[in-house]
Formats: sequence, C-alpha cells, structure tokens
Amino acid sequence: RVEDLLKRVDLGGFGRKYPHQLSGGEQQRVALARALAPRPNVLLMDEPFSALDPLIRREMQDELLRLQKLLKKTMVFITHDFLEAIKMGDHIAIMKDGETSQIGTPEELVANPADDYVREFTEDVPRYKVLSAGTVMRRVECLLEPDASLDSVRDRVNNAYGGIGFVTDNGGICRGAVRSEDIAGAASSASTVSDVLFREVERVDAVAKLDQLIELASSHEYPMPVVDADGHLLGEIDRTIILKAMSSR
Repeated sequence: RVEDLLKRVDLGGFGRKYPHQLSGGEQQRVALARALAPRPNVLLMDEPFSALDPLIRREMQDELLRLQKLLKKTMVFITHDFLEAIKMGDHIAIMKDGETSQIGTPEELVANPADDYVREFTEDVPRYKVLSAGTVMRRVECLLEPDASLDSVRDRVNNAYGGIGFVTDNGGICRGAVRSEDIAGAASSASTVSDVLFREVERVDAVAKLDQLIELASSHEYPMPVVDADGHLLGEIDRTIILKAMSSR
C-alpha cells in the first residue's frame, strides 16, 4: 500500500515534483509513505496534521485510519486537539507538566474524568459523539419471564418507568416487551406474558453512540432495551436519559 501513497505524488500532466514543490497535504502523504516504507512496527507521529487546512486535515486523518486498519501498525499519535485524539485514538493519555493525568478510551475520559484538568480538557467535546448507550443506560426496572402469569406482573408493569417490562429467556436474551396497555387489552384467553409479548420492540446496541440514537429515541415514547452483540439484555434507555447525558457536566 505504500505504492498507493506514492502514486498520489504524481500530479498528472505536470509530471513528478520534488517534495518541497508540493502542497502541504501532498508533502504529508510523501512523509507518511516514507515512514511506512521500512515497514516499522511502531510509528511515532508528533502533530502530523496540525499545519494543514481543515479539509486536507480530515482527508489525511481518514487516510491514516484506513492504513492503520489495513496494516495494523501501532501508532503513537501526539496532538493538542482533543477532537482529533478522539477520532484517531483507541486509547488517549492526557498529560500535564510532563505527567500523565489519565489514560483511557475517549468515552472513559469524557464520562469519568480523573481530575479537574481532564474535566476541563474534555469540556467542549460533543458528548453525543463519544458516549454510548451502554455507558448511560439505567438498570432494567421491570424484568419479566415469558411464562409468568399476567396477574402476577400486572402491577409491576403498570408501576414501571414508562409502563413497560422487558422479557428475557433463561439465557438472558431479550425476547421482547410487555406494555401496560397490552395487559389491559389482552384477550380473555391470554394468561401469561408470552401471550401478550411484543416481539418487534426496538433494540439498541450497547456500543451505539448517542448521536445515532437521537432520531430513534425521539420517535419512541417507551424506554428501549439495550443489548450486547449476542442479544443479552443489559439495561434500558430512553430520550430522557439521552438528553441528560448530552447536557451533563
């Protein structure tokens, strides 16, 4: 893939040029290609894109992320721009006066700053782009078993937040939900939770960022179940939780 980068230096009808004759973005591509040519195991990058205009900077960030995913190199990326750090880093170390204040994922730093310096450093971060459903969700208030009788769960569902209970099987997989109106309007033949189970309830992936959920939550009156990749019920979330998480400091 180094060859792909070097091809970008070819300026068509103008022929090839020396690096000092290239634009800032083109020079950065040459520098990146030169750094990757020896096939190092670790790349140390000290504010590599700070002198570029915003558009070229985004393009170079995306290019580097593409290469990192392809080549799987360890990259130590130094920046003073926390938004850039969030985009580029799996883990971020915030340093003050030569000492590390906190190391963690972007979400950990924003949700649980270790001290006032980290809190101030992350103050202007758009939380909805960093925090996930699994971080801000609350514990499921009303958890039901599919074979439970409607009479035994009626009060629990009616008194639950949003008037809804979530149903799991023995393995903890979310199978759907039961709403208070489902029980109230149940046919006389219905006797268990399974008889009124709403299986098409919208499930939210625990790793989904809040900005992915805003439109979904705005159209849902009820809380939604938060699940892991295997469908296990982890918690619940609604628009109130999302709005509070976005505005909290």
